[in-house]
Amino acid sequence: MALKIVRRYDANGRELTEKDLETFRLDSPVVREILANLNREVAEGIRQREKKVTIEDVIKKSILPLAFMVFWFWMTKTIMKVSGQTDWFWWIFIAGLPFGIHKMRLILISKGMDITATLGMAALSVIIGALIGSIMIPVYVIRAVYVFLRYIIGK
Repeated sequence: MALKIVRRYDANGRELTEKDLETFRLDSPVVREILANLNREVAEGIRQREKKVTIEDVIKKSILPLAFMVFWFWMTKTIMKVSGQTDWFWWIFIAGLPFGIHKMRLILISKGMDITATLGMAALSVIIGALIGSIMIPVYVIRAVYVFLRYIIGK
């Protein structure tokens, strides 16, 4: 049984030497340095994530969004009153509108169709945006409460 000589080549077709292969061994100094740098970067990232929440963050991410939501819900509730009763389906639909339109990332616009089809597609986009928004409202409320609690606990 004869020994087989194995040659290794890089992507450009050049033969790899022992010095080149040293970078692929886990106990080599090059790999140790790469792992140390990666570990340092991860530690810095964790420290940045654990930074304290400032009052500015609380105002921008908690108080102002909740205040806008309360105002918007009050306004839509007064608009949706019919005979002294609030139509809850339409209220949730209209209340979700500003929270869902920008989450769609896509507005359906018909090309090469008449004005009726174009208006129909625009109405469909508004309907889809309102439905997405009515689902996103609890997410925004939970995020605002989380930021507020994180600020209180952090103090």
